[in-house]
Amino acid sequence: MLRLMPVIFSLALMTTFGCNKAKEGKSASVSVTFAKKETAALNASLTLDVTEGQVAGDELTTLKIKPIAVGISEALNSNYYMIWGSKNCRGQEHTFEKDDKSYKYSVYQEICAANDNDEYLNMLDPVELNGTLNSQSYPVPPGNYKYVQLAFCSRGKTDGVNNLMYRAPEMPEDHEGINCDPFVGYTETGVNVPEGGSVTVKLTYDLDSLVDYMKNSPDMPAEEPGPHDYNCYWTPDGMTQYCPKFGQGSLVPSISE
Repeated sequence: MLRLMPVIFSLALMTTFGCNKAKEGKSASVSVTFAKKETAALNASLTLDVTEGQVAGDELTTLKIKPIAVGISEALNSNYYMIWGSKNCRGQEHTFEKDDKSYKYSVYQEICAANDNDEYLNMLDPVELNGTLNSQSYPVPPGNYKYVQLAFCSRGKTDGVNNLMYRAPEMPEDHEGINCDPFVGYTETGVNVPEGGSVTVKLTYDLDSLVDYMKNSPDMPAEEPGPHDYNCYWTPDGMTQYCPKFGQGSLVPSISE
């Protein structure tokens, strides 16, 4: 019995830790008490406090993404015509017939998977990033385009390849993770692209809201610091966990004439 109780205690703490996260600006605490010996009158107790928040953008030393393509579409379920492609994902050219004229366009190919892209884009410099997204020229048919998509994976296939990278305070190294959700922007009136016209893409985001942190009580550091759970990272002292937060609405692509 004496040998088993420390193991049971450890499991109880791990379970409690996973289920008691606090909202930003607040803290949550739990108390676990156990007897060291069946005949002992002394008990030991431990209180775990967890605080959470968001890392300020100026505290990040690295924040990069590795999308495969940007495309525009006239309707939500239509093809996305390619207007930017990563270094190794240039799309496949097709011919589009409209009003007795032939127009060329490119679409993302199945082979444009995450492992084809070795080109990270620096999010800490929005000017540089947006300049890169407008650095290529692809033909698209004339039309009224309402949707723009920033794609990270081809048809949901990540192939286990990292496509985001970040480094927050107290992290001794850059950490890579995986995001496969596309980010879609919409404009109700659409952007008219005439023959011979062009579009400009813009990616908007808030650097202060893209990496979350969670701090442990000094009584309960993480047992295994370093990378874990794909995208998250524990600092070497086991006190702070960082996780990127790339949900819908965190990156907003848009287009204009």
